[in-house]
Amino acid sequence: MICVISRTEAQGHGAEAVLEQLLKGWEGDKKDLIILSPPNSRILIAAEQLGFPYVPLLIRKEKILVNIINVIKLRNVLSNIELICAWHAKSYEIGFLLSLILRKPLYLVMHDHPYSSIYTARKRKIMRYVANKSDHLVCVSRAVLNECKLANYNCEMSVINNGLNDVHTFRSESNLLRVGFLGMYAKWKGFEIIKEWIEKTKGLKIIWCMYGDVHPDYKQQAKELKDNNSNVYFYGYSKPDDIFNNIDILINPSTQFDPFPTTLIEAARAGIPVIASSIGGSREIVIDGSTGFIFDADNDQLGFNKLLSLLDDKLLISEMGRNARKRYEDNFTIDKMVNEYKKLLVEN
Repeated sequence: MICVISRTEAQGHGAEAVLEQLLKGWEGDKKDLIILSPPNSRILIAAEQLGFPYVPLLIRKEKILVNIINVIKLRNVLSNIELICAWHAKSYEIGFLLSLILRKPLYLVMHDHPYSSIYTARKRKIMRYVANKSDHLVCVSRAVLNECKLANYNCEMSVINNGLNDVHTFRSESNLLRVGFLGMYAKWKGFEIIKEWIEKTKGLKIIWCMYGDVHPDYKQQAKELKDNNSNVYFYGYSKPDDIFNNIDILINPSTQFDPFPTTLIEAARAGIPVIASSIGGSREIVIDGSTGFIFDADNDQLGFNKLLSLLDDKLLISEMGRNARKRYEDNFTIDKMVNEYKKLLVEN
């Protein structure tokens, strides 16, 4: 039995969504896994609904001694486990402590850049220390693995890409090119670049579809764009099905390291070409010239030129869309991800 730890409370974000997908796609004996997660968390609720054994993780912020005691109390409940998997960097310390108490192998999963700004300097040191004491580190992309090596992670490492369950989109026809941007919620997703591209495409047959809750720093700019451009629409937070049924291509001009952008997999699944900056794991999803285009973040004019090249070329858009869908089917399905984790965690 493998103990999978997710320390994140409530809904969480990308890592928790991937773990939920993993649980939903897990076939065979559910007793292979036991889930350790806070009460009422997304992951504990999913484990209960899907029939996995689970144990509530009683953790309190800034209460280190209390947390250590609560983890020690778990030793009898988890006495039959054979391996510990800390699903996210937030769970590394708990995984490390359990590994010491139970004398069991420790596997870690890295979803972020090891020097991500979401972590304090102290946390980054802890992450590296625990990783180098672990038995194995899974990175969600080759880009993340390379960054871990540069950050002096010297443990055994491998790559398992995130996967998504299959859905089918039903896009309506349009005489205009519907361009999607999903990054309104974060400054590093490239809104400043998109804003320039919108200005440059005035008068062209393009509709800009902007998704995500607008970041506070961009509310005024978003309002001005909407007021001054009849072809710009802000949809706020939307479900993936609603997004990818409504666009023809996706633009992902991230300006910071993006470990393995889920939106690019969602686009491939929907058969939609992508124009993306090269930072992070984008190159591992998008095949330049085949499933879309990749451009250097320091040369966004190249990305803009690629957008213009697709403006009146529906045949190329269709061909790239078919290639993208095939790439999803071959590389990024939930079954592929589940099988690779099973091979690593269960069969070993």
